[in-house]
Amino acid sequence: MSDAMKPGKTIWEMFRERWKGRPTVSFYNPLDLGIGATPPVREPQYAGYDFKAAEIREYSRTIGEKTFVFTDYVLTGIKDFDRRSEVTLRLRVMPDDRGGQNAFLLRLYDDLAYDQGLENVVRDAAGVFEVSYDEGELDGQGNPRHAGDTEVYHRVNDVQDSYRALVSVIKETDASRKGIPDTAEAVELEYWDFGREIGEGGQTYPQLLFVEMNAKTGWFQIWQGEPYYS
Repeated sequence: MSDAMKPGKTIWEMFRERWKGRPTVSFYNPLDLGIGATPPVREPQYAGYDFKAAEIREYSRTIGEKTFVFTDYVLTGIKDFDRRSEVTLRLRVMPDDRGGQNAFLLRLYDDLAYDQGLENVVRDAAGVFEVSYDEGELDGQGNPRHAGDTEVYHRVNDVQDSYRALVSVIKETDASRKGIPDTAEAVELEYWDFGREIGEGGQTYPQLLFVEMNAKTGWFQIWQGEPYYS
């Protein structure tokens, strides 16, 4: 495992100090949601599903002397009260440069143990990530694909380096939608963001892909998604 994956002790200590002795802790909550909230999910492939916020994950990263945060609302959904249909999505909300925010609904594309080949791909200076499909496999939007179909993503804003983030995992909130420290956890991640434009008929929109690597275990998750509209 590379040195870049080792957790930063100083960052961890700062996190623990932030929560120490506090009955509740504020976090970046742009949609003002608490655990158990039910934000709408209108994408056709999730018709009939009931979703609720099972976790809230605040990402904090420092670039130079500035700290940037964004939030994932982890949504679990079931269809027709059937637990076998359960799916997990992330509603990622990020502030923009104009004082507003951008929201993306993400689905889990892959979930795997540390893989040296995957790390080599995301660290490559070319900044390219390719997703290939087998015959009949469905893409993230529920569309059937053919063998050899490939989606090509490039690093967002041509950034070459990875990002390091300390993630506050909020598992319970009180009536004021603040986190309860005794139930919260922290995870340190290294991640890479990729994107491409999709659409037809002259109307295009971004599709993003995030590759996240747990700094302690090396576990990878790949999340893919499009803009969210409430």
